[in-house]
Amino acid sequence: MELLRARLLTLTYFTIIAAVMVVPYGELAKRAQSNELAFSTRNKQLYLSDFVQFYTCGKLVLEPATRTRIYDPVAINKAMPVAVPMEDRIIPAVPFFIVLMAPWALMPVDTSFLVWILLSTICMAGGCLLLLRGWKDATPLACLGFLTAILMAQPSWFTLFIGHACFYQFAFLSLFFFGLLHKKDALAGAGMALASFKPQFAIPLLVPALANRRFKLLIWGALFELGLLALSVCTVGLDNTIHFPSLIAKYEHDQSRVVPRMICLRAIIERVLPHQATMLLSWALFALSLALAYLLWHRAAKDGKLWPLAASFTITAGLVFSPHAHVYDAVMMGLVAIMLVPANGLFGFADLSRARKLLSTSLLLYPFMSWYFFVGISEAGNMIGYPFAVLNLIILLLILAVFKEESKGEEVAAKPQT
Repeated sequence: MELLRARLLTLTYFTIIAAVMVVPYGELAKRAQSNELAFSTRNKQLYLSDFVQFYTCGKLVLEPATRTRIYDPVAINKAMPVAVPMEDRIIPAVPFFIVLMAPWALMPVDTSFLVWILLSTICMAGGCLLLLRGWKDATPLACLGFLTAILMAQPSWFTLFIGHACFYQFAFLSLFFFGLLHKKDALAGAGMALASFKPQFAIPLLVPALANRRFKLLIWGALFELGLLALSVCTVGLDNTIHFPSLIAKYEHDQSRVVPRMICLRAIIERVLPHQATMLLSWALFALSLALAYLLWHRAAKDGKLWPLAASFTITAGLVFSPHAHVYDAVMMGLVAIMLVPANGLFGFADLSRARKLLSTSLLLYPFMSWYFFVGISEAGNMIGYPFAVLNLIILLLILAVFKEESKGEEVAAKPQT
C-alpha cells in the first residue's frame, strides 16, 4: 500500500510539474523565436535583460579605448547593443567576471543569448549529475526527476528568462562540494574561486574548508583566485580591480528601489530600519550564520553522515542572511534538495523521521510555492521577495532541527552498552 501511494504521489507531482512548465517555458521559446529575449520594446518601454549588461561588459573589454572604463556610465551607455537613455548606470560585476564576458560579445547579441542559455543549462545539469551520481549514487531516472523539478522552479525560469549567471554559480558550488567530499582539493579550490563572482556566496565556502582543516584546498582556492585577479589587472587595469569594493558599497547604498524584490532578511529589515542600520545588522547576522556553520561543520567532520546537512545549512544561510540575494539566487536551493531529499524521492519517505519528512516535503513543494510567490503576492504589481526569505528561513530552522536530532542519535549509538 505504501509503495502504491508513493507511485501515485510521484506521478501526480511530475504531472503537475510538466503542466506548470508549459506556460513559462513556452513564453521563453516565443520570445526567442521573435528575437525579444535580450531586449524588447513593449508599451513604449524598453526592456533590457541582465544578459545585455553582461554582453555590454564583453564589448567594453574587447574595445581598447573602453577596456579600462568598465565602470564608467558614459562608456557603458554607449556600448549597449541597443540605444538606451543616458543614465548614471553601472554594471555591478567583479572585474574578472567582466573580462570573461568578452567571448560572448563576439557574436550577435540574440545568438549570444541563446548560446548563453544553452551552456548555462548544461552547466547546471552537469552540477546536478556530479552530486547526484558522485555523492548519492542516484539512478538516471532519479537524476532526471531532480533536474526537471529544479528547472520547473520559478527562480530557474527567471534565471534563463533574464539571462542571469546563477546556473553557472550552481555549477561552481557543485564543483566545490564534490571536491570537498571526495578530497579533490584542486577541483574544490577552482569551484571556490570561480564562485567568487558572487562574493557573498563564496565567503561561506571558506567555513567547511577551515572546519575540516583542508588547508591544501584553501591554498588551491587562493592560487586560482590570484590567477583571476591577475587576469583582471592585466586586462582592465589595477585601478578597476582594487576599487571594486568601494564601488559596490556605493551601489548597494543606491539599491533601495530593488530591496523589496530581494529574498534575504534584508528585504524585511529594511522595511522598518534605515539603510545604514539595516546593512550593519545584515552583516552581523551573516557573520553569526558563518560562526554557526563552522560549529556544524566541526561536528560533521566527526560524522560524515551529517555533511549534507552542514552543506545545506551553509547554502541556505547564505541566501537568508546575505545582504544581497535576489530571486534568481534561489536556484541554489536546488543543491539543498539534491543533498537532503532521498535519492528515490517519495519512495524513500517511509524510512524518514518526522522532521526529515517535513524538511523533504518543504523542498519538494518549493518549486510550486516559488511560482505562487512570484505571481500571487505583489505590491503595486511588482514581485516582492520576503515570502522567499520566510520560506528559506523555515527550511533553515528545519535543517538545524534535523541536524540536532541526527547528531544526538549518533551520540547515543556511539555510547557503549552496559
